[in-house]
Amino acid sequence: MSLTLHGAAYSAYTRIVRLVLEEKALAYEFEEIDFISEGMGQSAHPFAKVPVLAHNGQRFFETGPICLYLEEAAGGPALLPDDAAGRAQVRAAIAMLDHYIWPDIRELVTQQVFAPLAGGWPDDMLSERMEARLAKSLSAFAGHYGGGDWLVGDRFSLADCHFAPMMDYLMQTRQGLALMEERRALAAWWARMKKRDSLAATAFSLEAYPFAAKSGA
Repeated sequence: MSLTLHGAAYSAYTRIVRLVLEEKALAYEFEEIDFISEGMGQSAHPFAKVPVLAHNGQRFFETGPICLYLEEAAGGPALLPDDAAGRAQVRAAIAMLDHYIWPDIRELVTQQVFAPLAGGWPDDMLSERMEARLAKSLSAFAGHYGGGDWLVGDRFSLADCHFAPMMDYLMQTRQGLALMEERRALAAWWARMKKRDSLAATAFSLEAYPFAAKSGA
């Protein structure tokens, strides 16, 4: 199965697809698009986004559909439950992460990680607002997901692949560390997730990118 993934290693949504590829032990080529330093000129996405998956002359867009395509078309361990109710729970968890949690994590990480790295100053008031919002949304999420070994029960799924890159960024901030101290179930999930080989295989260093050079890194 000849696969090429186009995206940025630091893109949370690109990394989600990479985690799925790694979990399924699929060989693939990774074509880097450093959109922060160079823009999106290389993206084949209709709206100049990443990731884009190329397979057998076709291109697939958007992280969710790409992951479902890999689940249905590729081999490897199943990352969706066998029953309809379980699959619906996985999809619901992913939708909640996309709509209610990731936007605030992204803003917090922009202020606390990316701004200093590029030589700027974080907006601490904005960071405080994001922390307050995440305190509520993460608690609401944890009320329904993460009570077992994995986000949806005791089976590793696409939901875990989806949340991992987001959590990895969140835990690079002091606010994220504080939030996890109060949410033991999610912290325990993250401790298990960090041991997955797929997470190590998709690790990256922000300091290696040209945009970090502005800070003298």
